[in-house]
Amino acid sequence: MPDRGLYVHVPFCVHKCGYCDFNSWAETRSEFQWQWLEAITRQAQYWSPRSAEDRFDTVFWGGGTPSLLDSEILTRFMRVLQTSFRLAPHAEITVECNPETLNADKLSRLWDAGVNRLSIGIQSFQDDYLARLERQTTRESNLRVLELVAKTWPGRWSLDLMFALPEQSLEQWLAEMDLALEFSPSHISAYQLTLSTARSKNWKQAPEDELLEFFVLTQERLLEAGLHQYEISNYAKPGHESQHNLHYWRLDPFLGIGPGAAGLLPAAWLRDRADAATATGFHQRVAPRWEHWLRDAGTAVESTTWLEPRTSEDHLKEMLMMNLRLNEGFSLTRWGVYESRAREAMEVLQSKGLTEFLPATNRWRASTRGMQILDTTIQMAYALIDFAPSRASSADLYVDPAFAF
Repeated sequence: MPDRGLYVHVPFCVHKCGYCDFNSWAETRSEFQWQWLEAITRQAQYWSPRSAEDRFDTVFWGGGTPSLLDSEILTRFMRVLQTSFRLAPHAEITVECNPETLNADKLSRLWDAGVNRLSIGIQSFQDDYLARLERQTTRESNLRVLELVAKTWPGRWSLDLMFALPEQSLEQWLAEMDLALEFSPSHISAYQLTLSTARSKNWKQAPEDELLEFFVLTQERLLEAGLHQYEISNYAKPGHESQHNLHYWRLDPFLGIGPGAAGLLPAAWLRDRADAATATGFHQRVAPRWEHWLRDAGTAVESTTWLEPRTSEDHLKEMLMMNLRLNEGFSLTRWGVYESRAREAMEVLQSKGLTEFLPATNRWRASTRGMQILDTTIQMAYALIDFAPSRASSADLYVDPAFAF
């Protein structure tokens, strides 16, 4: 029985931060939360029989700010998940949290509902940076929440930090990491600030050579603290890696539900679609407007307008991009008729010092240098593999065993 990931999208936030490009908005009224619950319950029930042969070993509540949900609503939907899907006995169930939404009572209710892992969006401990990022918290409240979690939360937890903030120095970033490490987290996600929204375009971005210094400093300091880098932006103590996010990076099938959820669905879940024989499953697109999602979630519209078949080229490009992010690397066994092309590309990149082969596991991965310039490594790999179907007459017979069975 294959294990799958399940993503639950909660779009609500106290405030829409200036750098955020996720499908979320500032909305705290309870009426919207109850509308969300009604529609996402229908959606879960729609996918329940289609995924009945699979087991979900991870559930990830993302957003938005899932911890903003009323505790009763969160508890009710956890029951829906437990009755609609086959959850593994010890499934990893993560909820993303912002510090301003956490207190002792909320932590207790999350645990009682079945949540066993928290992902806390700290981002920074400096008030000036928090204000610039439009975070609705302060240094003092961030510290207070981490102290509360470290002392009382019985499950696992992780925190998010951002580096290369406007005018941030390496010394300031080191101090941020050192302060976070005082709470002994078993997992830290350290992300470079990406200026992708209209409101962040006028912020100053550090030059490339300085960004590399931030990246290397992050690797060195967190490794020194016992957190190994298992993905380009994620560090954990052994055994504390995010199992749900590993589904993404390994490009395993996963289901997304909620108004901002995407997913990758195996063809077996869509037997009622005429094109369900597609060898690489379906890309589950983010639903259209909120009003459309409320109306159409859990209806046939999901499989006719919210899903699109994946081409072999799209699937393999995404698998390459995701797999190269991982320290564990990837096997070529899922590459089918493209295996020889992928091996040739990895060998060329190896000659340039950008990839390396791991004989013990028979896997390829980005080298230290390749990880430091990962975007370039990926683009070079795309060009070297040459996904044009004309190069292999059997290309359209490509089957990824994770998606078609």
